[in-house]
Amino acid sequence: MKRVLLLAGTGEARAIAAALRDRFRVTASLAGATARPGDLGVATRTGGFGGADGLRRFIEAEGIDLLIDATHPFAARMKANAAAQMVPVLHVIRPPWRPGPDERWTVVPDLEAAARALPADARAFLALGARHLDAFRGHPAEMLVRSVDAPPAPDTANRSSLESPSPLVGEGRGGGETPGAGDGLNDSEGAPASHAIPRAPTVITFIQGPPGAVAEETALLRDRRITHLVCRNSGGGAGRAKLDAARALGIEVIVIGRPPPPSGEIVESPEDAIRWALARAGD
Repeated sequence: MKRVLLLAGTGEARAIAAALRDRFRVTASLAGATARPGDLGVATRTGGFGGADGLRRFIEAEGIDLLIDATHPFAARMKANAAAQMVPVLHVIRPPWRPGPDERWTVVPDLEAAARALPADARAFLALGARHLDAFRGHPAEMLVRSVDAPPAPDTANRSSLESPSPLVGEGRGGGETPGAGDGLNDSEGAPASHAIPRAPTVITFIQGPPGAVAEETALLRDRRITHLVCRNSGGGAGRAKLDAARALGIEVIVIGRPPPPSGEIVESPEDAIRWALARAGD
């Protein structure tokens, strides 16, 4: 039975693991970005490899026959490390989102450009997670950030207000907190008050929970009086709801474009990756 190393962390990786685990010895690898990732149903390791050379040593030590890179579309370094390996490599990269005629997109190349494009008087929803905020430190806009894991502790460089999850998040319904009708980003009707810690001009409010459906995302953007949405062009169905909500409300969207694709063979769907692996099961 051949050995497959699956670089995971996406829904595509989960589907691939489920389809291949009875035909291959599959080892999944997670970067460790999420504190409590779901069970992939296969042997799973967590953490980096130590660059392309470390990945090569792991592949040789474990006798890996096939490498499937199903990491996030923005995991450029990991994709480059995978492309440098000598075993057969396949990259699974979902298609990017495309703006419709009634969507107000500004496409920028990176986080720094996104921060420059964000007006000083904006009330922004940064759909980036808590690990991608450095470019926005010191920005005068009010910013709302959603994180799957618990928000980071406030530091001396920011004024951060940490919100307790409301029943909506606590029940795992996937829509963030129940939005309030107050004027400020820190207002939340029926939820504990935010505790702002004055540190510097930046105001970042963290909420905890996964993305919601269009109705929930629309309520979040409307009730928080968001003027700008900032997100990466991750593609896929799970994150599209926030863009549909922004379109419905006429909100401007600052979209960070994809990094250049890696070298090597690329497919767009888990089904294509599964066929690729099965075609090599008997090689």
